[in-house]
Amino acid sequence: MNLYEKEDTLYDIFSPYAILLFNPDPEGFMYKLSDEAPEEAIKASKEWRKISKNLEPIR
Repeated sequence: MNLYEKEDTLYDIFSPYAILLFNPDPEGFMYKLSDEAPEEAIKASKEWRKISKNLEPIR
């Protein structure tokens, strides 16, 4: 699995619990997780944040 596929898989895990923000958080992301997010979603979000900064946009 390449990095882009891994990022997509992680995003699919946490995205149902993501709440979009109007302003970026201190790390520069435009979402936060809801309070009801399970541990699996929290872990996926943390890993996704680490990976996503190293990826170039697909053009």
